[in-house]
Amino acid sequence: MSQQKDYSQAMSYYEKALALNPANKEIWLGIAELLVSIEQYDAAIVAYKQALEGVEDPNLEVLFALANLHFQVGEYQSALEIFLLIKDKNLPMPN
Repeated sequence: MSQQKDYSQAMSYYEKALALNPANKEIWLGIAELLVSIEQYDAAIVAYKQALEGVEDPNLEVLFALANLHFQVGEYQSALEIFLLIKDKNLPMPN
């Protein structure tokens, strides 16, 4: 089975899971990570934002991944804002 077909099948499973539970943050995180792996960075940013929506105490690794994606696509101001949010929370940067 080709790698592209594996990604398509994985996305299909995520979409089915999302249809059953659209507010599930873990599904959104899985989608975001899958989209990053196939270099669909803009869509991955949207998925990471969905995973963070309504979360009072966001996961540092998710914030860091989102900031890095913004940086990677040239959205430096957005990346900076997220990095500053991490700094303001006095959270250590992941290795």
